[in-house]
Amino acid sequence: MAAAHRGKVPVAVHCVSAEQLVVTMAALERSGVRAGDRIEHAGVVPPGYARMIAALGVTVVTQPGFIAARGDEYLHDVPPPERQWLYPCRSLLAEGVGVAAGSDSPFGPLDPWLAMATATTRRAASGTRVVADEGIDPRRAMLLYLGRPEAPARRRRVAVGEPGDLCVLRGRMAVVLTDLGAHQVAAVTIGEDTIDFRG
Repeated sequence: MAAAHRGKVPVAVHCVSAEQLVVTMAALERSGVRAGDRIEHAGVVPPGYARMIAALGVTVVTQPGFIAARGDEYLHDVPPPERQWLYPCRSLLAEGVGVAAGSDSPFGPLDPWLAMATATTRRAASGTRVVADEGIDPRRAMLLYLGRPEAPARRRRVAVGEPGDLCVLRGRMAVVLTDLGAHQVAAVTIGEDTIDFRG
């Protein structure tokens, strides 16, 4: 980490277990933090660690879609004391951690709308809720996907000079937020290419 930082390169550390997070935090405290450093997954966050992450200013890129795809397995395989620490979102945000979301495809579901919906409901495939208290409101769930590539927790904006990558929705935002799903998408523009879903 220190070598990467000396080379002006941020680090992204894969942390799906509590042990990985504990070691990563110790390493970051020792090496120092550089803008752009992030923790991928934060799959298990023990008590007190959200505050530590926030204090260091490290971004967490989490995967709510894993709850939909693997939540039932987690509830079976993860040791009982750690089940309440699985893939937190609300508690990270409450501590001031910069949080963004991704898919980790092909290991997780590619559909961002499934992930956004799951960030609110925390439902596994069986319908069981996984750490329901970590659910967030639909607007906040959508914001998890609106960050900049170099700063995933910093919101992009529509303005002159900004990249023209857009997702055009079919209806008003107030309606879309009541039913998060890919069916809400009218068109997607990436660079000079537009895909129209209304046909």
